[in-house]
Formats: sequence, C-alpha cells, structure tokens
Amino acid sequence: MPKNKDNIKFSVLMLSIPSRLDKYRVLQDKLLDQIGDREDVEVICVIDNKSLHIWEKRNELLRMARGTHIAWLDDDDDVADNYIERLTETIEANPNADVISFNQDCYLDGIHARVFLKMGNPHEPVMYDGNDPTKGFRDTLRPPYHFNVWKRTLAQSEPFKSVYHPQTGQSCEDIDWLQRLYTKVEESVALDDFLHVYQWSSEETESIVT
Repeated sequence: MPKNKDNIKFSVLMLSIPSRLDKYRVLQDKLLDQIGDREDVEVICVIDNKSLHIWEKRNELLRMARGTHIAWLDDDDDVADNYIERLTETIEANPNADVISFNQDCYLDGIHARVFLKMGNPHEPVMYDGNDPTKGFRDTLRPPYHFNVWKRTLAQSEPFKSVYHPQTGQSCEDIDWLQRLYTKVEESVALDDFLHVYQWSSEETESIVT
C-alpha cells in the first residue's frame, strides 16, 4: 500500500552501486524490519552503474524525499537497533529542528573510536590516545554530519555541488554541503545516543579517513 506523502516524517536516503548490493541489502533489511508497518518513514535508494556523479545522485534523492526530515546512510553503514524509533520520536517532539545530532561508533581497521556530534563542536580528526596506537583512539568531537537528521527544506536549500579534494581527488561534496548548512541552522537537538556505526577498512573502503 503506497504511503501517504503527507504523513511521512523521516526519509532515509541511500546510495549504492551494483557491485555493493550485498552490503546495501543487509542495511536495507535492517531498516525495513525496524520500520515494520509504520507509515511515517520511507527508505529511498539510488542504485546506478556510476553513470552519475555522487553529487548528482544526492540531489536526485533530495528531490525524491517526502519526509519532513532526512538522513543519509552509506550502503556499508550500520545503525542501532532502535535507530528508526528513536529518530522518529525525536522528530515528532521537535518538528522545527533544523538538525538532530546523535553519536557514532567508528571502527577503523577494527579499532573502536567514539565520535560525539552536535552543533558547536570543533571538527577533530580521529587520533590515537596520546599518539599511542596500543591505547586505541581517543573520543572525538565533531559538528553534525550528513548521517545526522536534517530538516528536508533546509537540506534542499543547498544543492550538492561538484567538489573534489585537491590532494586526493576524492569527492567531498558532503563536507561542502555541510559547511553551507551550518550557517543556516537556527534550532538544533543533540541526542546522547549512539545510533550510527561507521566501519572503515584500509583493504575495502574507498573513502579516506578524516
């Protein structure tokens, strides 16, 4: 049964390519299990053969989104078991929030780091505790990222652009987009929950660690 677009509060937006469909399906199934019979959440994914640039795909997903708020997930991410419930209840309680931040469990080659995100935080790199790899990573502070929840109208006010890192040549369209959104945030909510899981492998992940 098609969902009533007027009732949708939360749009989860995802990108994937055919070679990564196995990873995408794992996350998709987890999200759909959490959504169940809910009519106020949608999951939208653009899957292509790299015929479009990533910034073009993100803009297409923003155009398609119908929720009052949106969040981005990569196909190899993971989320907490209460991800959908916690975020939809927070959106309901804070319908005017421009951004709803929450924290991240980050695993870099299997080593755990905690990333605390909210407006006003500095953007810290993930670093070893005391520069000693045997001690693991220290806690990291950052402002909200694209995987946090953003008011859809605010997100749509700044389209993604073709922006690449001058040294690595990798797309940094998400960082550029965030920098423009930060200046427009008027109301923010910060949750203490760890709802997002990022796993980076030097052997598998295409992105760089920042």
